[in-house]
Amino acid sequence: MNKRVLFVDDEENVLSSYRRLLRNQFIIVTTISAEEAIETIKSSEPFAAVVTDYKMPEMNGVQLLSIVSEIAPDTVRILITGYADLQTAIEAVNNGKIFRFLSKPCPHEQLEATINTAIEQHRLITSEKELLEKTLKGSMKLLIDMLAISNPTLFSQANRIRLFARNVANRLGIQNTWDLEIASMLSQIGSIAIPNEIIEKKFKGIALSKEETDIFQSIAITGHNLIKNIPRLEKAALIIRNIFKKNDSNEENFIFSSILKVLIEYDFLVQSGKSQKEAINILYSYGNEYDLSVINVLETELKNLGEGFSIISVPFRKLRLGMMLAEDIIDDKGVPLITKGNEITDLSLMRLITISKSREIREPIKILEKVNKN
Repeated sequence: MNKRVLFVDDEENVLSSYRRLLRNQFIIVTTISAEEAIETIKSSEPFAAVVTDYKMPEMNGVQLLSIVSEIAPDTVRILITGYADLQTAIEAVNNGKIFRFLSKPCPHEQLEATINTAIEQHRLITSEKELLEKTLKGSMKLLIDMLAISNPTLFSQANRIRLFARNVANRLGIQNTWDLEIASMLSQIGSIAIPNEIIEKKFKGIALSKEETDIFQSIAITGHNLIKNIPRLEKAALIIRNIFKKNDSNEENFIFSSILKVLIEYDFLVQSGKSQKEAINILYSYGNEYDLSVINVLETELKNLGEGFSIISVPFRKLRLGMMLAEDIIDDKGVPLITKGNEITDLSLMRLITISKSREIREPIKILEKVNKN
C-alpha cells in the first residue's frame, strides 16, 4: 500500500513537526512552497495524499490542490487552514476538489486519522483503476482476436498501421498517442459486417464501385458502434468513426482520424503491389481527399525507416515476440502467412506453430534488427 504523503507549508517549523510526529506512520516528504510541491509531484513516485496549508505566498493551498488534481488525479487532497470561513470551504471543494478540510490548530490524532482515511481512499481509487485496466485489456484482446480469426489479412494491416501511426503522430508533434494506437488496432474491427469480396478487391488494387465504396467505408461506423460503450475506448471510437469524414478541424481526434485514413489507404496501395514511392505519389494525386501534412510526414518516416536497422535471418524455431518482419513469412507452396512489416505477436506466433504441424514454413525468416550505435 502506498503511504507516501506530501506536506506543503511555508513555515519550516510546521513541516518539522509533521516529520517528527508522523514519520513512523507514513513516508513523509515536505516542501516549503507550492512551486516546489508541484515539481516534486511531477518528478517523484506517486503520492497517496497531499496535505497543504491554505495561506502561502504566491499560490494558496486551493490553487495548489487544483493543479494537483490535474497532474496527479489519483492523489488524495487535504487542506489545512486557520481561515475556516464558508467561502474558503466552497472554493476548496469546487476548485481544489479536496477530500478533507481541516482547521488549525489540528490535533495530531485527527490529522493522523484523516491521512489514514485518505490512504485507504487512494487504495480504493487505484484498485478500481487496476480492475478497469484488466477489464479493458480483456475486452481489447477479445476484439483483436475476433478480427484476427475473422479476417487475418485485415488484422495484419491493423498491426502495420499501429506501428506507423505512433511515429507519424510524433513527427507531427503529438506525444500522447495511446488513443491513436488503440484506434489503429481496432480500425478494421467493423469489417466483420461487410463481404470479404470487397476487402479482397481493395488488397488487389481493383477499383470499387460507388456502392462498394460506401459499404467499405461503413467499417468505420460499425467499428465505432462496437467499441463506443467500452470504458476508456470512447475517444478511440470517435477516431474510428471519423476516419472517412472530411474535416478541417485541428482537434486531436480529427488529426488522428486523418492519420489513420492516410495509413489505411497507403497500406492497401502497397499490398496491391505498388512501391512505397508509387503509393505516396498516388496519395498526393488525390489532392485534398487526404491530409497533405500527414502524407508528407509519412513520406519522411518511410525514408528514415531503414536507418538504425539491419536485416538478419533466423530459423523459424528462433522467432520471438516483438520481432519485425523484413519480408513475408510463406509456406513451402509460396502462400503468404504473415506479410512483411508486421510485428510477431503471441497470436501470430501461435498460428504459425499450428500451421507448421501440417505444412512446412520456408526458412530462414528475415527480420529487422535495431542496430546498436554505441
